[in-house]
Amino acid sequence: MRTFSKGIFGCFGALLCAGSALAQNAGAAGAGASDTLEEVVVTAERHEENLQKTPMNVSVISGEEVAQQGLSSLEQVLNGVPGVSVQGQVRGFVPSIRGLGTDLPPGSSQGSVATEVDGVYDIRAEAGRVGYYDLQRVEVLAGPQGTLYGVNSDGGVVNIISNNPVIGKYQSSAGITVGNYNLLRGEGMVNLPVSANSSLRISGAAINRDGYLTNTGADDNIGQGGRVKYLYQPSDDFSLLLGVEIAKLGGVGSGSVPGYADGNSSPVTVNGKTYSSPWTDQSEGTSASDVNQWDRYHSTKYWSNLQWNVGPGALTFTPSYKIDRDTQNSCGMGASCTLQGDPIKLEENSEELRYAALPGTALQWSGGLYHFSYREAEAGMGPGNPPPVVYYQQSYGVFGETTYSFTDTMRLITGVRETRDQKHETDLPQHGTWNHFDYRAGLEYDLTPQSMEYLTVATGYRPGGFNSDGSEFKTEVVRDIEIGSKNRFLDDRLQLNVDAYYYNFTNYQLLDFYFSGDCTALSPPPPTYNLSARNIGVDLGLTAAVTSNDTASVQLAYADANFTSSQTISYNPPDSCPAGAPAGTNAIVDSYTIDGSPEPRSPRLSGTASYEHRFSLPNGSSIAAKPAVHFAETQYVHPVENVYSHQPGFGTVDFSLLYTAADGKWTLSAWGHNLGNIAIKTQLNPMILNEPRTYGVTLNASLN
Repeated sequence: MRTFSKGIFGCFGALLCAGSALAQNAGAAGAGASDTLEEVVVTAERHEENLQKTPMNVSVISGEEVAQQGLSSLEQVLNGVPGVSVQGQVRGFVPSIRGLGTDLPPGSSQGSVATEVDGVYDIRAEAGRVGYYDLQRVEVLAGPQGTLYGVNSDGGVVNIISNNPVIGKYQSSAGITVGNYNLLRGEGMVNLPVSANSSLRISGAAINRDGYLTNTGADDNIGQGGRVKYLYQPSDDFSLLLGVEIAKLGGVGSGSVPGYADGNSSPVTVNGKTYSSPWTDQSEGTSASDVNQWDRYHSTKYWSNLQWNVGPGALTFTPSYKIDRDTQNSCGMGASCTLQGDPIKLEENSEELRYAALPGTALQWSGGLYHFSYREAEAGMGPGNPPPVVYYQQSYGVFGETTYSFTDTMRLITGVRETRDQKHETDLPQHGTWNHFDYRAGLEYDLTPQSMEYLTVATGYRPGGFNSDGSEFKTEVVRDIEIGSKNRFLDDRLQLNVDAYYYNFTNYQLLDFYFSGDCTALSPPPPTYNLSARNIGVDLGLTAAVTSNDTASVQLAYADANFTSSQTISYNPPDSCPAGAPAGTNAIVDSYTIDGSPEPRSPRLSGTASYEHRFSLPNGSSIAAKPAVHFAETQYVHPVENVYSHQPGFGTVDFSLLYTAADGKWTLSAWGHNLGNIAIKTQLNPMILNEPRTYGVTLNASLN
């Protein structure tokens, strides 16, 4: 452990020193260069700033790239970010960053990576299955973000940001995508000036795709979504944004492939039966078939954002309210054929009031108040069709953060947040309250105008809660030390970013998820344990404008993530409840002892490499060809280490060919994802696979 730590940080130090030397000599080497990398602006720290001046590891995927390459799910959008995986289903998604996420299906629990949509935290993000239309960008913040983002951000944050209305301009666009699995998806947008200082932006999308689990139709995607934003901006010092967003999801719903063991190619043999493709729902063929399964999910969100420059700072107020409803026939999930809801009804509301210094002062500061609450009613599980269970949570926070410039090249970062969480469940008599204090401190140093080094110490947390027997599990806390370097060389033609981190966990929350007792009825949920763990890793990103027509990129992530405490957990092996088992048949339950085991979804090495070449045509149009390779070493998708949780190392290939018209008003792209049709496990209970080989064409046009 000590030898490894010295080695990994020694390697980082060598990279840092080499980068510093190159930065100091880059001016002469890059003289005369005219083709440069673009500047990327992010809001990771709750204000706009250059990505290369943000003291943390942030990855950005532009809305233009999402639209042009037909990326219709978060799994596809984040596929090129090393150290990030997505448990994706038709019912939503759960992102994991550096191995931190959750081990349950989307919406089943609160993960350790917070998802924010247009600046509003969303505890369940099913609406994303329609696709990300009229999108500005997606930001992935690695590492705990406790001071600025608060609850459930100890693993990081995914910020999904759509386009705002544009004052004084009429704009319109449309796009259509067709692909395999009978994919048909369309989206459109119109920006309408209402007055000299206000505009309305209306956008929407619809998707219809057959299921990946082809013998039952499960994991299909049928949905429609719409968004309306109104912006009133009478001056540079005041703006008011009002928004409403609606999503409706239908289709068969989600499915799984239980019993799929080692291997990641087709055909696959499970329990003596060979399937032509691993994307075949192997649990079917019984009386409780997915033939009768369906799911209907409706979501409506209202929010606003007020910004007012008053006094020495800018005041921002962001209230929101969201309501979700679901009705499903879950025959194919092993339950009786009765209508259920997951959730039957969910209501979220949040309010954030923030006051921050205006740009340009030596002391940049911000502070504010935050409140979040939700009420979720879920169908009761177990014998006798128990009544719905209602979950309540209230979260109150006060926070502040400052950045002080000692000199033109050195800055000090300090931040704190105090949070109080309250939880209650109607099936338990307990009412719990948890208080938590988060902090962030660090130094930034500009070695040159194009090279910044930083050192930060930060925390994040996930609040405690109750087990089904009324016992309490504790708050999960991550303490993180990071050292990084962000550099541009050769007159902005070469970018090298390096970030090394050390995580120390207190009370890592591990849900011991299994079914026991009667096979014909679900048992009460098993307990959540608190463990200790530690992560050590390095992220490296290299992007180069090789020529005026060529761009190369290599992103690597190394992680050594292990539990440091021992705990025996239970699990169900395959066929623990045989098909057609009579009432009273007990499920088979095995056990496994965690003792130094690797954390789930934490490959030692993962990465992506891409190369884009642009062909300029005589009429002024262009064609861009972009192959990309993504890989990860062997890993486990659950703390239980066996052939079912084991995911062997893999490599996948994507490719896109983009034609851009001479006037830039329309593009036509042909794309393919996971061209090798590699099956990758993302979850064990139930076993979920990534998306199979997909391909298609996308036409986007500006209509004005």
